[in-house]
Amino acid sequence: MGHRIRAFVGDAASFSAFRAIAPASRLYSLSPSTHLLVLLLQDDLHDALHRANGTGDWLEGAGPLLSSSDFQFAARASERAPLAYIETDYFGGEGMQHAVLWQHGSLAIGPLTLNVQTGTQRATSLWPINVVLRALGIAATMHEDEFTRLGLGAFRDAESIQERAASRAISS
Repeated sequence: MGHRIRAFVGDAASFSAFRAIAPASRLYSLSPSTHLLVLLLQDDLHDALHRANGTGDWLEGAGPLLSSSDFQFAARASERAPLAYIETDYFGGEGMQHAVLWQHGSLAIGPLTLNVQTGTQRATSLWPINVVLRALGIAATMHEDEFTRLGLGAFRDAESIQERAASRAISS
């Protein structure tokens, strides 16, 4: 089974900088057990970010699909509240997971990258997305890691989030 999601994660204050750039965007709540919201990074939002901030340079290698201008914008957005970026792209036990966290206008964690095929040798608490979600205040339980507590395990892609998750306009 595959998993492919690209999204920013934070509380409502984390997304105030996005309002002027993409006022039609929607924030999603994936689980009632957390206050954190998800803003999907799809082509329309990514294009709007690049129109407003320039494209910048793309990371080399197997890092997240973010440019230098995306990193700079996220740093500015995190001045009000911490902001994370998460990315999954795997199918059949192969693929990558990426995560980044910005706080107080600066890069705080990452970018972290994990090849999920070799990642099975690492405790899930050390997987990139779990690391940044823990820094945002999500606590794992005996039966659920941070990824699952946010609600990511219930969704496989952006379309399933758009169809089934509770949402609200970013402008509200």
